[in-house]
Amino acid sequence: MANLKLLFHFDILCPHSFLGYQILQQKLPKLLEKKNFEVDYIPVMGPKIFRSANGTLYDGLASPKRDYILHELELIAKLYNLKRPEKFYWGSKLLDKRSVSALLFLNGTKRTNEKLFKMFRERFFDDIWLKNEKLNKVSKFFRVGRELGLEFREMDDLISKLESIQNVKPLLDKTNQLILEDVSCT
Repeated sequence: MANLKLLFHFDILCPHSFLGYQILQQKLPKLLEKKNFEVDYIPVMGPKIFRSANGTLYDGLASPKRDYILHELELIAKLYNLKRPEKFYWGSKLLDKRSVSALLFLNGTKRTNEKLFKMFRERFFDDIWLKNEKLNKVSKFFRVGRELGLEFREMDDLISKLESIQNVKPLLDKTNQLILEDVSCT
């Protein structure tokens, strides 16, 4: 029997990704009992996909629709007993919460060290959504790395490769592929 592979496209900026990631982590032990199951976590640029699908960014949606989305997020979080921020928000101020560099950093760690990729992925989600922190400067990556127990030289090596073609191309290619496939991103 062929391996089953789940492609989990996410943006640490997206509240749906934050909740979806937690649900997946809850369900993963049972899914992994099947020897032929694996998950591929793929960073993408959510706002770019959203703009392509909707013609506008978050604040361009009607207020009732945004309120409905926030209400649904709360219901999902309660239903699955998930970690959630004091209050979900969904608007253009989200764009200040992370830079593309954060996604490039995740892409680089995914390519070089799966264990680090998992640690940083979880930490970045928690920092943005539970601690209400911004991940928009390289100095924040150094701080997170230090708190996770990495040496400065390890972090410096990872960060120095942020804008390498091996990080940028897969992120852009996957995001553009999803846009071409007409994926709707909320």
